[in-house]
Amino acid sequence: VSPNNNVVGWAEVRGKNFARGKYRTFYTSLEKAMTLVRFEALTAKPAMVIVAWLDGVYCYRFTVNDTRTRQIKWDGRTVNSRGDDQDIEPVIHIPVDAFTRITDTPCPFA
Repeated sequence: VSPNNNVVGWAEVRGKNFARGKYRTFYTSLEKAMTLVRFEALTAKPAMVIVAWLDGVYCYRFTVNDTRTRQIKWDGRTVNSRGDDQDIEPVIHIPVDAFTRITDTPCPFA
């Protein structure tokens, strides 16, 4: 959101309590990814995933191509990890190497 309250982009913001390299991929629910893609398509404003890992804050620009080409699995947290069986759902996996460190990236919303 800009200083005058205009929407300039869309973001899913996540925090992780481990380093970026612990897993090969980051995943989020397919529903969240489709919402980002839909908002970008309907508003012409960029959609991003921003993840704060212990070793830095990174971003990834989501596009409709991701929902067509990235690995999608029936996955998520296990029932034992949080006690919510609704956490098992279709998820989209993004390789962590596809993320860019925010400090190395010009602001995509400028």
